[in-house]
Amino acid sequence: MSYTIVTNRPADATAESFSRLPVVENEYVLKENSATSALYTNIQSPLGKPENIKYSCRRIADVYANTGIDKVYWQPTRRGVEIYTQLVQNWSAVDSDVPENPEYVLPVSASISLKVPENSLISVTDVEDLLKRTLGALYAGNTSHLAEFLRGATKLISD
Repeated sequence: MSYTIVTNRPADATAESFSRLPVVENEYVLKENSATSALYTNIQSPLGKPENIKYSCRRIADVYANTGIDKVYWQPTRRGVEIYTQLVQNWSAVDSDVPENPEYVLPVSASISLKVPENSLISVTDVEDLLKRTLGALYAGNTSHLAEFLRGATKLISD
């Protein structure tokens, strides 16, 4: 018997190119550290307006909890791992025409949480594809839907 991973979704369309903005490691210093997480701060950011990146990893006792998956389909072990990354930035709104006008700080953040069963069949490539598919969900129909999401709309795909 030889198991393989089947993603149970329609065949993927041609992958779109998605650029990432790389993190320059020497611009960050470790601010907090524990056995399961680390918080880094960008030393290039102005004081009072930090950019922070948090990484954490935790073990999950039961990846099947609250999934609705029938127990007949569970693997013998229910353990898993959750990888969490958070980026917190503080953007500034400034009036370049009238510099004496007040500056406003706009706190923004984004986070990604990946939960994966501990199973030797799952590869890093499989998890990268999961992440790409998740980001792709923001671009249903190859169009950005961030404008709709920012206004509270959640029904984006035509019936």
